Amino acid sequence: MSFVSSRPAILLAVCVALLFAGCAITPEIAAPPQEQGAALGIGVVLNAKIRMLGRGGPPHEIIFAKLENGSLLGDEIFRSNHIKDGRFYLLNASPGTYAAVAAFQTGGSPFAGGSPMKVTTFFNRDVVEKSRTHVDAKGFAFMGSFDIAVSFGYSRGDEVQTHYRNIISPGSPAKGVMSSVLQSMGAETILWGELYSVEKEDAARSDFLQKAHEDLAGSGWEVYLEPPSAH
Repeated sequence: MSFVSSRPAILLAVCVALLFAGCAITPEIAAPPQEQGAALGIGVVLNAKIRMLGRGGPPHEIIFAKLENGSLLGDEIFRSNHIKDGRFYLLNASPGTYAAVAAFQTGGSPFAGGSPMKVTTFFNRDVVEKSRTHVDAKGFAFMGSFDIAVSFGYSRGDEVQTHYRNIISPGSPAKGVMSSVLQSMGAETILWGELYSVEKEDAARSDFLQKAHEDLAGSGWEVYLEPPSAH
């Protein structure tokens, strides 16, 4: 590959590495439960799987969609409202079925004097399907712990990614990651996310709930959680 043709890939590597090295967000105190409010929790790590981009890490925010009639294409969008160490919560949600559809990050600009980068990673159909979870009123639902691989292809994304990109980031570049990075140059950039691994078994749920007791301590949500495991 020539140096000229590799320049977009190098620029992308620098941009994403800056995001993965961004500052951690200090969690705020969780909002207390409201009448008939429900809660969902999910663990998410974004990982580039390419050595020069670093080891990856959690995003700054997860975007959820409320789903109806068995479809993965919802129109109601909600942002996580409590975050701690890669665990993202949607508190005081109305009862129903939800899925994680995207992740949001901000980071420093790779250019002197540039605006902070704003990057949204849209999850593909597999991630959205596997995160789909129902929650009842006054209930808590664990959606899983996900490792998301960031895609660097030139594709337009699948129909699920396209649907949520049009809702969350209308007018954004639609021809894949490289085009997005080169057109944005410090503005909003769109990436694709695909499933690398997910843990939803009893051990993963127990571990998440134990940590959720600590994350939500003193907020009133503890009574919604199952008692933590004794181990």
